[in-house]
Amino acid sequence: MHDRLAAEDAAVTAPLEASVGQQVHVRFARAPQDSLLQALQTLRDVLREHPGDTPVVLHIPAGAEERPMQLRAGVAYDTELLAAVRRRLGGGIAELRLV
Repeated sequence: MHDRLAAEDAAVTAPLEASVGQQVHVRFARAPQDSLLQALQTLRDVLREHPGDTPVVLHIPAGAEERPMQLRAGVAYDTELLAAVRRRLGGGIAELRLV
């Protein structure tokens, strides 16, 4: 049983309805720099745990503007990814949207 659970944990998650050409856009709420930095580091860890083919674009608050930054590595956009983001970041600081 332990081997089966370990294999399931190591399995790559299947994409959720992400079509060719779609991207995951992550927008961050305005927050103190320390909170934003911590959220970025946590999100980086979550994205690394869910590798896939869907490109990711971060929208980083910079003054009154947002600066887009496309990541080199893609992600598997699925319910597991969304649940992990909610668990690790809570609500409010980052919003993921498939576009």
